[in-house]
Amino acid sequence: MRWLRIIAACLIILTVIAVGVILNATRTFVMPIVAGVVLGLIIGPLGDRAKTYGIPPSLVFTGIILALFFGVLLAGALILPTLDTLGSAIPAVREKLGALAGRVEGWFGGTRLFASGTATLDQATLIDWASKALSLLTPALSQALIFLFTLILFLAGRSDIRRSITLAFNGREKRLNLLKTLSNIENRLTDYFITVSVINAGLAVVVWLAFLMTGIPGAERWAALVFLLNFLPVVGPLLVKAGLLAYALVFAPNVLVAFLPLGLFVAISLLEANWVTPRIVGSRMTMNPLMVFISVIFWTWLWGFPGAFLAMPFLAIAGAIHAENNGKAAPRLPG
Repeated sequence: MRWLRIIAACLIILTVIAVGVILNATRTFVMPIVAGVVLGLIIGPLGDRAKTYGIPPSLVFTGIILALFFGVLLAGALILPTLDTLGSAIPAVREKLGALAGRVEGWFGGTRLFASGTATLDQATLIDWASKALSLLTPALSQALIFLFTLILFLAGRSDIRRSITLAFNGREKRLNLLKTLSNIENRLTDYFITVSVINAGLAVVVWLAFLMTGIPGAERWAALVFLLNFLPVVGPLLVKAGLLAYALVFAPNVLVAFLPLGLFVAISLLEANWVTPRIVGSRMTMNPLMVFISVIFWTWLWGFPGAFLAMPFLAIAGAIHAENNGKAAPRLPG
């Protein structure tokens, strides 16, 4: 019996590794398909709820998809100009980093700690950068189309898909349990998405107002980043703080202006994480922080940035399935 358990554990580990390798190798088309299905699970219950008020689900789905499309365009319009600003600021960045390196070397008695160089942005370098950007943009566009068509087709055939999956099981009790599990998964994903979206929107508005009133440049861009990255528990706020720290070290003219944005965001995020979110979400959506961190890190490593956004829905789906199989209330997601 002991050897059977060891063999079973080894088979499970090998299966997990094999699935991970397959998902990584097929990420180009599997990731957008999975993302479309997950978003369909989130949007689906909204159509059911709207139907109770006499609103056609197709109208709700179309409105949400259009809102997401224009939301992505708006986020790009707010964030992408930062890349142009960064490109134009490269000479100033190089100068400030050189001065900082000189100070650090002075602390060590003038010992050369950093290699000197005078890299320039010649035409060949710019062409190389453009070719790399194009090579990244082409698969991104194809993945976006796969994601969009998967989402539309999933929403259009959602009822038929549920019926086919249910009929694949034998016995009335198994079918009822499956329908209950699917409904719980959809409802929990929808509640999570709505709740976190409202919290993130409020946090972004507060950050925008605070930065605007204190005269911090690019307030709307920072607010857009806060809204998007705060969907990633633990990792998202750290990325925002890292960006503000980079601004503090490179772009700010003095110490006060440098650390004012970071200090404001830390204060606002602490208030949101320790007072606002617990009062709105409560214990219904809490989960082990270690599991949250591991899930985000794993899916980010496997599928990159899209995987980071899918980590929490995957964790919610796993929790709902585990709860149904064990007859216990499933833990909810963190806000």
